[in-house]
Parts: sequence; structure tokens; C-alpha cells
Amino acid sequence: MNRALKTQQTSMKDIAKYEEQVTDEKGKPLEVQDKDYIFNLERQIAICRAAQESLARDYKDLQTKKASMLKDLKATREQRIKRLEDSKQTFIAWVRNLMSNPEVRHDMGIEMEKMRLATKAEEKRLSEYHQYEDKFVDQPFLTPDTVKDD
Repeated sequence: MNRALKTQQTSMKDIAKYEEQVTDEKGKPLEVQDKDYIFNLERQIAICRAAQESLARDYKDLQTKKASMLKDLKATREQRIKRLEDSKQTFIAWVRNLMSNPEVRHDMGIEMEKMRLATKAEEKRLSEYHQYEDKFVDQPFLTPDTVKDD
């Protein structure tokens, strides 16, 4: 969809440029005007307008497909809100369950600590120098904390 919009914008700019060239050429005296050039420019304008209409049609088709995909995935705003309302669980109820159930709190704490350790290990690995296939050596994860002084 974004590609179609970009192409349509380019087409609109081309039409404006061609129309400006036609206006400039028609502004010249009749004996100096190049009729073939004007005809060619007008043909280019017609081609761009036809392409623009085709792009608009394609964009509408893609938009329809996107809407149907979101509906099939139950990802529209209304469907997400309905799912939340139907779940019968609120954030406060979730926190209350977490505070009153020590086993859940313990399990969640262990999972969080594993995630923290895995994140640290991956950060350390990505902070080291890496040689890419094109023989270029660089640090994939570069922050002020991971910069090497060599």
C-alpha cells in the first residue's frame, strides 16, 4: 500500500511537471510552438493519469484485503476491545492474584531473572567484535557502555 501511494505521488508530480511544460510551450508564439512536443507531453499526461487511476484501484483492493485480513485475525480495534471486555479479568485482579499467590510470584520472579541473565549474556555477545561475510569487522551492538578503545 505504501509503495502504491509513493508511486501515485510520483505520478502526480510528473503530471504537474508535464502540464507546466505544456503551458510553457503553448505560451510561445504559434510559429515557434513545437506541435509534436506538445502532443507528446499531452500523451504523457494521459498515460500518467491512467496509471494513477490504476494505482488508486490497486490501493483500494489492497486496503480491502488488509481489512479482511485484520478481521480474520480478529485484530480490528473493536474486536480487541470486545476480547478485553469478554475476558472478565482486569489489571487490578491480575495484580491482586500476583500478591496473594506466592507460588505464582516466585515462578514469575524466576522467569524474569532468567530473562535478565539471558539479556545480559546476549548483550555481552553482541558487544564483541564480529567479522561479517564481507570480511568487515564491527560491533553489532554499539552503545557508550560497549565501545572498545582499540
